[in-house]
Amino acid sequence: MRHIHIIGGGLAGCEAAWQLARRNVECILYEMRPQIMTEAHVTSNLAELVCSNSFRSDDSTANAVGVLHEEMRRCDSLIMKAADTARLPAGSALAVDRHLFSESVEEAITEEKKASNSWLRLSLREGKNREIRRVMSHIGLEVSRLIRVSYGPFHLGNLPRGGLQEIPASVIEDQTGSGKKFKAARSRSKQEKK
Repeated sequence: MRHIHIIGGGLAGCEAAWQLARRNVECILYEMRPQIMTEAHVTSNLAELVCSNSFRSDDSTANAVGVLHEEMRRCDSLIMKAADTARLPAGSALAVDRHLFSESVEEAITEEKKASNSWLRLSLREGKNREIRRVMSHIGLEVSRLIRVSYGPFHLGNLPRGGLQEIPASVIEDQTGSGKKFKAARSRSKQEKK
């Protein structure tokens, strides 16, 4: 079966994925977050706005942007439904509660019955071989892709596959509570190298 691949979980990507799914067209929506975050974004939600006034004017009688909003509403736009739900008082502008807006879009995308993929975030304190796949299988879900975003308190961020990054001794000491033992082992190791 062929899928439509949509790159980016912003406004256009989410609208396209939602409209296609409602028409029984399978699609895959790709979003870089939470694996790669930006300075402007604070959540991993789809369609996260970085400004509450990103929609600008909503006046459909005197402004082209407002006319576009009205046309999108008439086309049953997910983005406009979420914006109207999260609307804040702002005169003729369409300002929204950014968090409520992105949560509404994300909920609609993940709850769409025709969607073939859903993203789940799991936190395990201790894992065993294939544990996530077995747990998901037990509740009737098939895992098609796993992405590790952190090891304990260490977030992988932009670290490339197979890449290495030194962890400062002070962080290891803080995380393991083994400051004195670690320092002693490290100084023995340095002496052995001499």
